[in-house]
Amino acid sequence: MKKNSAARNLTVHHAARTVRWGTDIVALVDGLAGFVGAGAGVASAVAEGPWVVSGARGRPVLMSRVTPVRRVTTLSLEGYSTLSGVRQYAFTETLGCFPMDPAGPQRPPSDQASRPAWGEADSETYRAIAPLAVPARSEQLAVLACLIPFAANDEFGFVEIGAGAGALSATLLECFPRASGLALNGSASMRSAAALRLARFGGRARVEHFELTSTEWLSALDGCECVLSSLVLHHLDDSQKRALYGEVCARVSEGGALLIADLVHPQRAEGRELFAATWDAEARAAALALDGGDRRFEQFVNAEWNLFRHPDPVDKPSVLVDQLRWLSDAGMPVVDCFWLRAGHAIYGGYMPRAKPGGLSFERALKGAEAALSEPA
Repeated sequence: MKKNSAARNLTVHHAARTVRWGTDIVALVDGLAGFVGAGAGVASAVAEGPWVVSGARGRPVLMSRVTPVRRVTTLSLEGYSTLSGVRQYAFTETLGCFPMDPAGPQRPPSDQASRPAWGEADSETYRAIAPLAVPARSEQLAVLACLIPFAANDEFGFVEIGAGAGALSATLLECFPRASGLALNGSASMRSAAALRLARFGGRARVEHFELTSTEWLSALDGCECVLSSLVLHHLDDSQKRALYGEVCARVSEGGALLIADLVHPQRAEGRELFAATWDAEARAAALALDGGDRRFEQFVNAEWNLFRHPDPVDKPSVLVDQLRWLSDAGMPVVDCFWLRAGHAIYGGYMPRAKPGGLSFERALKGAEAALSEPA
């Protein structure tokens, strides 16, 4: 996040030893300043001594010691930075300067024991706002479909990691009438929605439970021709993603591919601000197209879904170029990024014997639109 040239003055209330900025709360504890946030109480922060509790979408997250600042009566908000990966605001004296990470807020550490898990409430929110929260949703589905290294009438099997409500699996089954797919998801309500959407494909589609961070489901990838994932793998940290890519390459067929649509981490603050602004713009435009108003966009904003504006311990997107390197190191001779918009990228790799194939984009787009028109 770029330095705020119009910094606001913040008054320290010594009785409560807190400062306020908008709806956010910053606690000064033993000379330390840290972001508490809406949904977390100042009293709990003060009670923790040098520890500060941060609210992430209303859920408390314990974070470690934060940046020491001098006890002054007026502070200026110059930007924000992070320590231990959890969002906090960086404060300086009015004429001071605070060194910020050039990429702005960083991803949370993977070993944060109190990290909140994705729950059914998140699934419900996602289903409600997905038509606008996923930039160019039908286009993303079509891009993934036309990158499959098989012709329309080829027979092959695929596994979708974190299938959500089944839109991607439905797109592939629509576009490839002889394909069969396994849709994996950890959310019971998402599995129900996917089963409803995929019911018309009969035995060609299966929906099963899995836990993303478990290893028990990996055998489902053995001999599979194509592995796909859409907006799921950012829940894994860097080391977990790298390990998963290695498992996929060890198990997928020699003629297969791994194709991913996901959020990616910007390496500089300029990129973060660009991703945040363009995601908001995409969501607002989609909301207007859907019902001619801002109601759904306000829901997107209120849910703090734009993680480039609201870093969250659940979300750990990785740098795109790093992921391409991990795919290559895992054994994929051809890796690439095929699409990028508003911080959402489509990328992946092909195994050594993957043959040229694929659908036309036009045909894939028709399949995606048909899949999205089905109830879920």
